[in-house]
Amino acid sequence: MNQNISTEWSKTERIIFRLAFCYLVFYFLFLSNYFVSFFPFLEKAQSPLQYISDSFVGFVNRLFIHKEYEANIYTGAGDTSWFCIAIFSYFVMAILATIVWTIFDKRNNYQKLFICLQVYSRYYLAFVLFLYGFGKLFGAQFFDPTPINLIQPLGNIDHHALLWTFMGASKLYNFFGGLVEVIAGALLLFRRSTTLGALIAIATLINVLMLDIGYDTLVKAFAAHFIMIGFFILSPDVKRLLNFFLLNKNTSLAANPFTTSNKKLRWVKHSLKFILIAYVVFTSVKVSVKISDNYLKPYFGSIDGIYEIKEFNRSQQSLQQISTDTISWKKIAINKSGEMAVQYMNDSVAYYDLKVDTTTKSLALSSWNDSTFNSNLHYTFSSPDEYLFEGPYKNDTIRFISKKIDLNNFPLLKDKGKVKWIYW
Repeated sequence: MNQNISTEWSKTERIIFRLAFCYLVFYFLFLSNYFVSFFPFLEKAQSPLQYISDSFVGFVNRLFIHKEYEANIYTGAGDTSWFCIAIFSYFVMAILATIVWTIFDKRNNYQKLFICLQVYSRYYLAFVLFLYGFGKLFGAQFFDPTPINLIQPLGNIDHHALLWTFMGASKLYNFFGGLVEVIAGALLLFRRSTTLGALIAIATLINVLMLDIGYDTLVKAFAAHFIMIGFFILSPDVKRLLNFFLLNKNTSLAANPFTTSNKKLRWVKHSLKFILIAYVVFTSVKVSVKISDNYLKPYFGSIDGIYEIKEFNRSQQSLQQISTDTISWKKIAINKSGEMAVQYMNDSVAYYDLKVDTTTKSLALSSWNDSTFNSNLHYTFSSPDEYLFEGPYKNDTIRFISKKIDLNNFPLLKDKGKVKWIYW
């Protein structure tokens, strides 16, 4: 878009802006609620919009698609059938709105309207980058590999879990990624550094999108929208950037024609802006630190971890530990999130939901795939580093002595955070 207010936009520029404006407004109103993370009071305004969106998407689904879909939008997972139908629906609505707008509106440019939407987009993208950036800086997005991740063979890990394990295994890469996102967000908040901030944000988000696509995560659609918003912010400078970097032509800096001339109003505007930015940064850091602290604090009385089984008894009979055995247990792993995995002697793994009662020292197991299964194991400390587990399991009674493994002895975690510049 041309930022010179006295210049008439071409017909193509006006149509592209109308379409981008309509779709972005639909997206901000109905498809994204990231701002609720910073401003909880917006949830009351978001609820009726969510109801309208659910009703509209449900109508489109019943009319054209006739398939079951996830009904509720959720900022942590955009790759749902609901979101796909919503994207299609609002894009079609944006096209129809653009056609009507083009027929009845004959203005030469939409400079003021563009500036307003660009400012909102800048702050939106900056705050999203803060949310994810500070999450990486304070270890709230990617954690250390879980006990369950550590005991299972690499080939048994799905792509999504592999990405989270890969990212969580490196503090340095997390810090670097988070720092770049925070810097890009900070640059977007100021008019003079918007172009640089948009370029860094787009480059960073393209890398994020390729990781999401390559490892098949559930947030590909959101990452793609963030990149689209970045290009919208950058759009006034596209021609200038092409002339400077590719065509080797002279170019000029873009100027914002809408500035506050009144010094008092300018002071008030800058003060409010500072307060808003400080609040969002404080909230992002606070949320990240809280998540990180909750992850690091002991759960279940420190019963979480990996246990290597030294002696396994089933139905009061000691079973010989044979590598091809599909009955005897080799290891168990307990996650802080309330999951337990049993690794058999042949390295196959069974997974269970888990509830721990530290008062009675009991583990209540339930199966992900079998609603009729339940088991309740009791544990005691036979020595400082040995644990005795016993109780009913399926149609038998099991009893085993195990030794808790120090997770820092695993090669993946042993040298975490260290960099070796020379290998001998």
